[in-house]
Amino acid sequence: MLCLAMVVFAIGETMLQPVGSALVNDIAPEHLRGRYNAAAGISWGISGTLAPAITALYYGLHVGNWWPIGTGITALVGGAMMLNLRRHISASADGRLVADAA
Repeated sequence: MLCLAMVVFAIGETMLQPVGSALVNDIAPEHLRGRYNAAAGISWGISGTLAPAITALYYGLHVGNWWPIGTGITALVGGAMMLNLRRHISASADGRLVADAA
């Protein structure tokens, strides 16, 4: 199972690396491209710093088997925050004006 998991991870990583920065640059408006790239780059650093701390918290509290539920709840909260954010930004900042014109 560990070998199979590593193969799946390697395939995903192989597909992500060539297109990850291209997707960020495609999504970013020209005048904000540097900020988008910086945010994408720092997200890897933040996740690499926080993941061991969160893992230590789970195992320190002896709830190591609950990490899938914690990860799912975190993903749902992040999705809800993203949907809530859309109500607070302008249509031009969200890119809806460009889509409406097409």
